[in-house]
Amino acid sequence: MFTPPARARLGPRAAAAAPAPPAPGAPPAAGAAQRPCDGLLRPDAVARQLGLAKATLATWRGTGIGPKFVCLSHKTVRYQAADVELFIADRVRASTAAERAPTGV
Repeated sequence: MFTPPARARLGPRAAAAAPAPPAPGAPPAAGAAQRPCDGLLRPDAVARQLGLAKATLATWRGTGIGPKFVCLSHKTVRYQAADVELFIADRVRASTAAERAPTGV
């Protein structure tokens, strides 16, 4: 026997009154409790943003080159958007000469 979904059984008024779930990546509604993990970025998203392979980002985590990261478990790594933005901002250069050491003076 076919059982209609709960919203269909409750009628159109109940379906209209029920709030729609927020879209992925949307900011939380005013007054909504925010979880500490909300807003953290996955390594694949950070790698895409930086134009790198995920493996490069993983190597950078091991050597301390890349952006700061959050280790949620031994297998789960996330990044805070502010740390990624700071990493990018720290690498802005006017020329390549700014990176060279002075010679002969």
